[in-house]
Amino acid sequence: ALATLQAGATAATDSVTAKNTEITQAQGELTALQAAAAAAADAVTAKSTQISQAQGALAGLTATAHDAATAVSDNAAKITAANAQLATLQGQITAANASIAAKQAQLATAQGALAALQASATTRSGEIANLETKIAEFPVNNNSKAKRDLIAERDAKQAELNTVNSQITAKTGEIAAYQGDLSALQSTVNTLNSQLTAKQQESSALQQQAAPLQLALDAANAAVAAKQGDIATLQGQLPALQAAVTAANSSVTGKAMELSALLGQLTSLQDAQAAASAAVTAQEQVVAELQATLPSLTDGVAEAQAAITAQDTVLGGLQDKLAEARNAAAAAAAAVSAQKAELATLNGELPALQASVDNATASVSAKQSDIAALNIALDQLVASLSGLNAQIAAKEADVLALQGQVAPLLAQLNVLNGEITTADAALAALQGQLTSLDGQITAAQTTLRGLESQKKANKDAVKSQKELVKGLQDQLGSVQEQIRAIDNQIALGGCAV
Repeated sequence: ALATLQAGATAATDSVTAKNTEITQAQGELTALQAAAAAAADAVTAKSTQISQAQGALAGLTATAHDAATAVSDNAAKITAANAQLATLQGQITAANASIAAKQAQLATAQGALAALQASATTRSGEIANLETKIAEFPVNNNSKAKRDLIAERDAKQAELNTVNSQITAKTGEIAAYQGDLSALQSTVNTLNSQLTAKQQESSALQQQAAPLQLALDAANAAVAAKQGDIATLQGQLPALQAAVTAANSSVTGKAMELSALLGQLTSLQDAQAAASAAVTAQEQVVAELQATLPSLTDGVAEAQAAITAQDTVLGGLQDKLAEARNAAAAAAAAVSAQKAELATLNGELPALQASVDNATASVSAKQSDIAALNIALDQLVASLSGLNAQIAAKEADVLALQGQVAPLLAQLNVLNGEITTADAALAALQGQLTSLDGQITAAQTTLRGLESQKKANKDAVKSQKELVKGLQDQLGSVQEQIRAIDNQIALGGCAV
């Protein structure tokens, strides 16, 4: 019976030893799994940090892109306003040029009328000179009807000439007024051209600013796109890391369950060991009783003593194995406690890691929404910029076309104004001479008529007076020829609009 008990105790000890070996192996595997879980958690934390940094950089880049888009929009608005002002100035210049054309037409009409009046004055001066010649053919004392008729006709022609000269003077004043209007209009055109030039320079400066602003906007958009690519890459890496964390957690859980099962088995083995220990104790009691009865026995003492000695040897071995089993059980229990503590620590860290993953995922989703909104705004700004560039190109073409029209007109106007000013100055001087000569001729003819009407006319005085009248009329004809030549020049080239 004692041998059987000893064999049972040995088997129990061996089972405890084997189970302790399994527990030690499980603890090693659990440690490796915990290290893998910690590494996976560290990787998730590092990747979340990279995503946070990229999102922070994206916020700055987005702000830069927004500022660049605002600058482009503001510059486009200024260009639109400048183009509107250019259109207004160009309309004013067109209206002023139309007024100049109308005024030049009026001037040409007035100059044509002046030429006609001057031609009429020349004709009448010639008729008067002819009549004076005919009158001079009569004797000074002749008072015949024919002479009186010639004198009356001459006086009528002189009255007509005086009327024509008055009309010439009025027409000259009208022409001077037109020329004053032209000067005022020309001044207006010059002012408008100065404003147009300034506004074109302003538009050109704004357009020059548009290019670097657009480059800044493109660079900002490229930076945003690059950072979005970085975030997308990081987001692509995050699921694998999260899967690694999940797998590590699953492995830890499985190993913890395996360790729990081993602990349960260890408990059963410890119970078996305790039972074996109790059996050994009971057997020891039997041995002790046998030893107690040994002195009273006479037969088989040597055999009994040998049996007892053998049982004591077996008992000592069982006791040694029992001590080893108890020590292994204590070590196994300590290892289980340590594993439980590490498992509790891992379980405590898992919620924080999961929260970090959830927060990173939420941040990525929020940034994706912001990026989508920014992309829509950028598309709208690009479309607006394209439209503004098209408007700028069209307005520049209009400006160039108008400048092409205005430049030759202004050059022609400046030439015409110079010619008109020179001709008008000469014409005014000649008209002044014409008026003075008309007055002198009228006075001289009055004196001549007075001399001719005397009963005893002084032939020498009459002859001298006639020569004076004839000389004045010749001077008048010369002045009228000069006026006619200037008028012809103006009519041919000075008013060609």
